[in-house]
Amino acid sequence: HMSRKCGSKSADDPSIVRASMRRTRRPLLSTLVASASLAFRAHQTAESFSGPPSLKRPSVSLLRAPRTGSRSDPALASSDGDMTESVPNVSPGTLATLVEYATSFSAANGLQVESGSGGGSSVPGTRSYVTAPISLLPQAYPRDQFERATSLAGPFNLLVDRISRDGPFLKETHEDVRGVDEYTGKLLEMYEEVYLGERRGDGWGRFARSADRLGIQRSDYMLHEDSATGGHVIKQVELNTIASSFAGLASGVARLHSFETERLGDELRSFLEGNERAVTGKVSDGGDKGVPASPAMTALPAAISVAYDRYVERHAGAGAGSSKPVVVFVVQPGETNTVDQRLLEFALHD
Repeated sequence: HMSRKCGSKSADDPSIVRASMRRTRRPLLSTLVASASLAFRAHQTAESFSGPPSLKRPSVSLLRAPRTGSRSDPALASSDGDMTESVPNVSPGTLATLVEYATSFSAANGLQVESGSGGGSSVPGTRSYVTAPISLLPQAYPRDQFERATSLAGPFNLLVDRISRDGPFLKETHEDVRGVDEYTGKLLEMYEEVYLGERRGDGWGRFARSADRLGIQRSDYMLHEDSATGGHVIKQVELNTIASSFAGLASGVARLHSFETERLGDELRSFLEGNERAVTGKVSDGGDKGVPASPAMTALPAAISVAYDRYVERHAGAGAGSSKPVVVFVVQPGETNTVDQRLLEFALHD
């Protein structure tokens, strides 16, 4: 789906990333974490199965993933210490292999979040990381609806940009909200001061009004089952305009799912075919199938880099003794999504 949030959201946010993806020649399985067939969280037992109503599958009692660097047994046992078959069409042995792959892949590729407070370590300054809340396997998704979602990215980006430049419209449509939502009210005050020249005079914000603007949007969709036709169509849930975080995690989840479905293709065939049949009503023969790769960690840093270069081109040396411009990451206290933020920082540096 589109991009992710520019200010950082906690990794506990259930509306986890839907980064832009492109097609590859592998089974058509999307990496939508919020509607994935299986979900697990490090050091916690997953409690539910999330997917289209038509799947009608039982709740999933999943296995706990060990903390990275912990001394716990990597066999990934359930809360009672036994491997329990709880996923339709997946054997206990395959499930154990999947969880081990997922936690190992996560540690090697930055699919992690900070556990907070050093994970209970008594060593000052120690940081501990656990596997991020990710889906263990991908969810089947109709190709035509996936391609429709990606094709809408450009028009929605243009729409958001034009709305952001229409001050009177923004003020009018948010007038009733600003009085009851402090966050929205503050945003409107800043917009009025900077872009409309209100309260502080027209001179305030004149440089911002002439500056280039970079927009990173994320449009969220749910797959809706049409009761009349039995088919599925996408329905937009929301469009986020602060959307760069989770680009690193989303790209990593796509690679993880691709690895798992290729490495364990025979063992997962029954599960994947059953999942596809439940969503689309049939199992397609051959063709261009696969887990779409997410280019978010290429596209987002490139966009920020272009904005940076454009700023330098326009303003370098504007004042005596001017220093080199920087890209500022604003991180809230107690943030746990630091790995994702660092992935973006390192990619931008490269």
